[in-house]
Amino acid sequence: MGKGLASRAKYQFPDVYVKYQDLCRSKAIRMGKPSLYKRAMSLDEELADEPKTLTASNDEKWFLLFATKNHWSEKGNIKGIEEGLGWVRSNLKSVGAKSLAIPALGCGQGWLEWKDIGPIMCRYLISFGIPVEIYLPLEKETEQKFLSQEFLLSDSSFLAAK
Repeated sequence: MGKGLASRAKYQFPDVYVKYQDLCRSKAIRMGKPSLYKRAMSLDEELADEPKTLTASNDEKWFLLFATKNHWSEKGNIKGIEEGLGWVRSNLKSVGAKSLAIPALGCGQGWLEWKDIGPIMCRYLISFGIPVEIYLPLEKETEQKFLSQEFLLSDSSFLAAK
C-alpha cells in the first residue's frame, strides 16, 4: 500500500491499512485469495461535520483487500487477479453487499494494461448482480475504444486488445 489508490486508502483509513498488514503477515491474503474487511465506524459519520445530524448514515462499509502481485516490485499477475475475482464472486454476496467500487486491478502500480484487464474484470463483475464502479488509474489515459461496452463484454475482446 505504498503508492496510488492504496496509499490514499492507507492514510484516509488507517484501520484498513493495519488490517491489511495483519492479513499479509499471517499470509491470509495472497494472490487469488482477497479478503473482505468491515469497518467498525460509518464512513458517513467520519466525514460529516456534525455526525449527529445524519438521518441515514451508511453503517456498513466493506473494504476489499486484493493482492494483484506477489511482491511490490513485480508486475501485476493476470491469472492471480482472475482467481481473486472468482473468490470475490463467491464471497461478496455472503456479506450482503449492495454495491462495489473497485480500482482497475493491476493497472496502476501493477503495470498492467486496461485493454487486457478490463474485459476480464467486466466478465466477472457483470455477474455480481449489484452496481459496480471501476476506477481507472489517473496516471495514464485510456483509449476510448477500450472503454466501450462492445469491447469490454465481447468474448473476443481479449484477442482484439493484443
